[in-house]
Amino acid sequence: MAVLTGRALVAAMCLGQVGNLLPHVVVPAIMAQHLMPLWDLSAAQAGLMASAYAFGYMLAVPVLTTLTDRIDARRILIIGSVSRASRQRCLA
Repeated sequence: MAVLTGRALVAAMCLGQVGNLLPHVVVPAIMAQHLMPLWDLSAAQAGLMASAYAFGYMLAVPVLTTLTDRIDARRILIIGSVSRASRQRCLA
């Protein structure tokens, strides 16, 4: 893995943050109008699906913040961002 420094590191981290936070905004925004009719979801199922993002975040934060005590936080952020992006690609 190439070592990023300076502006390239900042750009990679910003891009990773946008990629990480985009589903938190997009899924609830399009849920009622597009996804519920398309997937024939009830309101309860749609709410459960939308809250799954927050639940996963809640579970990951204690683990990842503990890891940053041992591993560089930038590396954790970049690895997490790449992992999240690859999972989102599978769902798209």
